[in-house]
Amino acid sequence: MKRSYDLSQNLLIFTFCFLASLVRSEADQTSIPLALDESLLSERISVTDGDISLSYRHLSDGAPSLRWDYEPGGTLVIHGRIGWKSQAVEKMVEVEGVDYPWLSEPLGFSMRVCRDDEVTEPDAQKLTVAFGSGDQRDCWFNCYPKRRGWSIVHAIYGWETRGEPSTEMDWVKFTAPHVAGTLYLNDIITCGPLFEASTLPNPERRVFGPYQPARIGEVGSLLVSNRRITGIEEAQPFFKNRAITPLPQKVTEEEIEAFRTIEDRLFPILKEKATKPLSAEKMKELEAEFNKFGITRNGDTINGNPIEYKESYGYCKLMRALGDAWHMTSDHNQQKQISDWFLDMFDYAVKLGDIPSRWYNGRGFVDGCFLMRDVLKKNGQLEEAITYTRQAYLFNQLYDDTGFNGTNVKGADLDYLYTCTVSVMSNILMMDESPEKVRDMREISHFYSTVALDYSPSIADGIKPDGSAFHHNMASARGYGNYTIPIVIEALVYPLSGTVFRITEAAHERLRKLAKQRFFYRTQNHIPLGWRNITLGVHRKDASYKENLFLAKSGTPDGKKKYDDEMAAIYLRIVQNDLYYKDRANDPAIKDILSRGIKPADIPQGTKIYPYTAAAIHRRSDWMFAVSGHSSYMFGRECWGYGIPWMYLRWGLTEVIYPDRKDLEMVNSGFSPDGWDWAHLPGVTAPVREEERLKTVITKRGHDIAEHLYSDQPFVGGVSTRHGNGLFVLKLRGHDKYKLDSFYANKTWFMFGDLIICLGTDIRYDISGESVDTTLFQNRFTPNKDSLWIGEKEVDTFPMKWSEETKSPLWMIDNRAVGYYIPTPTNLSLHIDEQTSGYSFVPGRQDAPDLESQGDFALAKIEHGETPDDASYQYAMKIRTNPDAMADFAASMESSHKPYKVLKADSEAHVIHHDESNSMAYVMFQRDYDLNIGHVIGVTKPCTFIVQEKDTGLEVSLSDPDLHFFYGFGWDVQLDRSRKQMVSYAEPWYYEPSKPSVVRLILKGEYELTDDIGSAEILSSGNGQTVLEFVCVDGLSKVAQLQAK
Repeated sequence: MKRSYDLSQNLLIFTFCFLASLVRSEADQTSIPLALDESLLSERISVTDGDISLSYRHLSDGAPSLRWDYEPGGTLVIHGRIGWKSQAVEKMVEVEGVDYPWLSEPLGFSMRVCRDDEVTEPDAQKLTVAFGSGDQRDCWFNCYPKRRGWSIVHAIYGWETRGEPSTEMDWVKFTAPHVAGTLYLNDIITCGPLFEASTLPNPERRVFGPYQPARIGEVGSLLVSNRRITGIEEAQPFFKNRAITPLPQKVTEEEIEAFRTIEDRLFPILKEKATKPLSAEKMKELEAEFNKFGITRNGDTINGNPIEYKESYGYCKLMRALGDAWHMTSDHNQQKQISDWFLDMFDYAVKLGDIPSRWYNGRGFVDGCFLMRDVLKKNGQLEEAITYTRQAYLFNQLYDDTGFNGTNVKGADLDYLYTCTVSVMSNILMMDESPEKVRDMREISHFYSTVALDYSPSIADGIKPDGSAFHHNMASARGYGNYTIPIVIEALVYPLSGTVFRITEAAHERLRKLAKQRFFYRTQNHIPLGWRNITLGVHRKDASYKENLFLAKSGTPDGKKKYDDEMAAIYLRIVQNDLYYKDRANDPAIKDILSRGIKPADIPQGTKIYPYTAAAIHRRSDWMFAVSGHSSYMFGRECWGYGIPWMYLRWGLTEVIYPDRKDLEMVNSGFSPDGWDWAHLPGVTAPVREEERLKTVITKRGHDIAEHLYSDQPFVGGVSTRHGNGLFVLKLRGHDKYKLDSFYANKTWFMFGDLIICLGTDIRYDISGESVDTTLFQNRFTPNKDSLWIGEKEVDTFPMKWSEETKSPLWMIDNRAVGYYIPTPTNLSLHIDEQTSGYSFVPGRQDAPDLESQGDFALAKIEHGETPDDASYQYAMKIRTNPDAMADFAASMESSHKPYKVLKADSEAHVIHHDESNSMAYVMFQRDYDLNIGHVIGVTKPCTFIVQEKDTGLEVSLSDPDLHFFYGFGWDVQLDRSRKQMVSYAEPWYYEPSKPSVVRLILKGEYELTDDIGSAEILSSGNGQTVLEFVCVDGLSKVAQLQAK
């Protein structure tokens, strides 16, 4: 593999950026905090009814603060040009010949405010900040700095201010509360860019600025902290929640014992008795980490270095490390030193006010407080720590199970579950044994059981009935769902299990189902490439497996068994085959499982459809076949502009995935990013474009810059049978943004055993100069080692090119033992050669879109030519085959006893017959009362179904792939029927559940139901036909057993 580094291009970019940084506009200069010095006080500040001075009592960035001692209603005015200007078009972003305006960042005011003591009287809190010129007040806002320590004031001009801002504004005026007091001001920026998600709404406006209701959700902003005071308490409804369940009269011995069990499970270090001091090296390491924050005390004040987002990670991590260290040493002097460090960090965090945050950088803080609760209690600060961290982690939301705006919507933000579950559990455990502690532990169990871990509707965050986990309005198999679900099980489900606080059986069963579904769609370390939610490169290890171990230790959902053998068997199957796990021989969990006589679970087999992922998995032996799509409900990809050319990622990408290989740091599907041809993804039918045109182009600024492009086709999904077979269908249409809206295709994959039958019809595209291809395969190829077959001829020449317009059936085998049978006349081409890509995978980096790379590949495709109109294809895949087997298969396809037959392939339906299973599989793109194929006379609406003949009757499996979140046009459709890019959080159907749809099959013959599972109902059976009715929801498969009368 080779890479080239375009140093000249990088140097040019660096030079341009450097020169640009030297050119600052006048408005840019105002983004710099005011220099607080004597000249500012004497020349630019005027005060009435008060006094100002420079103070070193409360420092910010090591600089003095502006101390303002005010009388009721006193004023402080800072003179000088504000520099505000309205948002304007900075540039035009061109996408496929269309210009999109790129707006400048919104400008706003910001500062830090500090108090010596908290004020509780409303009249002592309200601070008015106004802006104007001359005698004219142009705009203003009110804020309420009431807490001890620092708070941050943010307000975007025109968004979070009243009045109308003006470019002529040349003063900012602070009007004091109606009670005398003192404020310390610092980091005053009169006008600077503000990221709109970094501020909160002004409570007096009662308007949530630019946020859509779904985005506000639980907080109104993604960056919430104790010190952001533009109305946090008033704007944040969770702070007003109160527990409505009655307090127990006393704490029982059973509850006290449960608390000890929960503590020991969540913090195993508590069970380890320290027998020796920490090493001198360890103490020096802790001291060095502590010294990074520069915390110092001066009398009753505490100061330190600025702690911004990046530094807060290390800050909270050190809080947890200090808590661990305190329990790991037997030396009282070391414990005293660790306690001093910890208390300094706690006090400084409280003064700053936004450490910890309810986000990824806040993990570890409350854990540390719990481990140091004895120290906090001895110092008289335990209650302060409990109250402070409850505010930081929005604890009071656990008191309300009525859902968003009381609509009983279920589910929870996966970010919150991941970052806060340990913290809210630790917060409760910090409390003394009391009725309040019992109540709150019951509340958290209830909230997780009935809200957070219940099925959420539509594309809202949470888990889904098909086993998907949603975040960012999409199934998150590799990212958020991959690490959130395990932490919830480890930090909450397992600690509470077997105690009086255990989660409900239903919630436990939902998580168990989710874990089994995850086991089905993963290898030991990876998930399919097409299942990635955020397009961020490739990774060595995609899939976690801790949830299986902790579900095993949590017992069965009904509580009858203390150990779940099935979950343990799954864990054993994954870990024992994890190529990267070097210490499995000494793993105590594995030893424990083996001591119970549990054997590894079998590799899952069968077919599963994942409607909420718009994907399907088909498994046999040790391999899996994966296919993924997108629809009007599930967008194709989330891309934040990282330069990965994954335009066609979910356009029907098919992957034949074999077991993991240690020499391969990604899923074993033939994929390799270096040199990959991104216009030819396996299984995909798409226009052939150069790589640069397959990259996402971001056309908007702000928090929701990510691109979420929906299709306008809701018919995506499939059906599976109880015998492990199934089908997946994708109605495909490209998006207007990239001028792909004239592209259409109907694609189906029928999956039976080791045979995959692939049909494509109605392929259309209007743009000339761009050909359309259907890619059969694209695999890494190793010259002098790999070979493939075209018919009975082995091909190992490198490089080579071959093309043919076939007149008769032809078969091939790629270099991964996957056979392809092409029965109809087709334009085929194949090349084995070195390929070049502008994207590269660099170990240690998620992706490198700026590095050119090369790789050797074998690529075969069906060519439909330019501007196809009603083009089609047919081919079949045989997994893990060989030349003899393929020759026999091809011969059998010429016989009267064919393995499969295509009975219909057009715009109305795709129908095939599979001989071995004696099944007919149907994809109905429209209703058809006169179908008359096989046992089916007609069907009343589009659907997918499989009819299998049995000795005594029929087994019918059916689903409606349309999730029916809404009817009619999508939110992104304009008056001229074109579509534009929309923020997915703004969809009006964001919280709409999948609506039931009724499908009726008219069957030849008279039948009666032989099962009582309620999946179907016979409406009539007589006169030689039967009307069978299914009520479908969530895209899931239904099954009915019928026997002839």
